[in-house]
Amino acid sequence: MPRPHPEVARPERTNTPISTPKTVPLEQYIRAVLPPDIHDELPTCFFRPSATFPTPTLKKGITNRVILFSGSFNPPHIGHKLLLCHAFFRSTYPNVIAAIITPASKCLDPWVLVNPYGMRVHRAITEDLFEAAAKDGFKIEFVVVGGPDYLTKDHGCRFWGAEVYEVIVSDVFRPAYFMAPDGSLEPLRWCRAWKNARSAEEHLMERVTRREVSAIVVLHLLYPEQGRRVKEKRFRNVQGWEEAARQCLEECLQQSGSSRICQNKYDPDRRLQFVPVRDFLDPFGEVEVSSTAIREVLRNTPRNEVTSALGGRALNERTLVEIMDARAAKKASQHRARGT
Repeated sequence: MPRPHPEVARPERTNTPISTPKTVPLEQYIRAVLPPDIHDELPTCFFRPSATFPTPTLKKGITNRVILFSGSFNPPHIGHKLLLCHAFFRSTYPNVIAAIITPASKCLDPWVLVNPYGMRVHRAITEDLFEAAAKDGFKIEFVVVGGPDYLTKDHGCRFWGAEVYEVIVSDVFRPAYFMAPDGSLEPLRWCRAWKNARSAEEHLMERVTRREVSAIVVLHLLYPEQGRRVKEKRFRNVQGWEEAARQCLEECLQQSGSSRICQNKYDPDRRLQFVPVRDFLDPFGEVEVSSTAIREVLRNTPRNEVTSALGGRALNERTLVEIMDARAAKKASQHRARGT
């Protein structure tokens, strides 16, 4: 990992015990490395408690993986959420316990911490968190998530230019140019041949079968429309609902297709996973799902027609409209103040 930047203030570690337990909540280390001047602003709980998902916890003796998802998110849209969810639940890298988004503004789920504090906190998390956990015997590796535009035939994976070794990309709402019409993936420069990684989807179904995670929750996060249809059905008990969700999830994963993986030719530790989704999950048809398209709608659509024009593309259309109204009111107030 990169060395810490000297200009970032570091909290002092005091009263460090001689030995640490074999498991520790990830949140404990995140709080320890964050700049002291923002501690009063931090939420009481980083990861929302959930009865259907385990608390992100570091364990000794294994590599604890945390997904990093960075971007402008201006504004965030449904594709961002689906990309993160598919990467998290279908990761071929073992022991993925949490995800951290930077920058963003609200929590998505009990395994997601959102960072709204900018690069200072980004550096503290990506650099100091790694080192602080290592001092106590916990190994953390970061898995970076992005769209297929981070891959090029001529240069391979753009993330590999930084200190990133494990990457997940997906074609959620953005086609992968390196995917052939028959679904096969064309080779990338500096990369070995793509290999099938169906074990990623099989591992997810094993977790569902063992009830480590709820099939209802996972189905809703990965395939919202199918999750809504299952939710509308009537069952005698929760078990029946859960079983229906499990069967639907398994069918959806089969139709999406298995993940593929490849390695850097010259450094096998640098690995890349492609998670296919687009051919199966494309409810918007020809409608573009992107931050750019949403901004275009906001600029050119009358206020009372924005929600229908967005058509479900924004993460939370009502909140987005409220933000628009608040900004418009602020600008109007500033304009009146300048006029006087």
